[in-house]
Amino acid sequence: NNYIKLNFKVIKTCINVANLHELKMEHYHMTVLIKEARNLRNTQTFGTQDPYVKVSLGKSKFKTKVHDDGGKMGKWNERFTLRCINPVTDKISISVRNQNVMSREVIGECILPCLQLGNGVPVDQWFDIYHKGSKKAGEISMMIQMTPAMPGQAPVSAPAPMQQPWCINLLVMCI
Repeated sequence: NNYIKLNFKVIKTCINVANLHELKMEHYHMTVLIKEARNLRNTQTFGTQDPYVKVSLGKSKFKTKVHDDGGKMGKWNERFTLRCINPVTDKISISVRNQNVMSREVIGECILPCLQLGNGVPVDQWFDIYHKGSKKAGEISMMIQMTPAMPGQAPVSAPAPMQQPWCINLLVMCI
């Protein structure tokens, strides 16, 4: 009988993962210029509504100034920069609201997937906003641009680097 003798040995290998979080946590800057809104749904019974815009992306949240007595229109021309951690799953939320003494009622909103805005070219257009998901509530003019963050900048939400290397045992066949 001819038998082949196989020898195995275990090799311990270690990988330094101190900077692994930076490789997995590529992030982008989303610059949003909120210009104006038109044909807004009227949410106010008496007087003229005072629209403003709330912008959110992950943990980043911004709010424009209130356009006093804007009514069915609003003008802001305000720029914000937000952090997009995962452009595949992250979405930017734009909510137009009425600043009222009694409440902060939503006039309309839109949610935009970051992936559709991720080629670095500014998107400058009117976006439809909706009330309760299906009723058109007006339009908002914005310029949005998503660009990679500068090299060497770690994302704010990145986990702390691991202090110890990650080690595994490999079973290797020796001939």
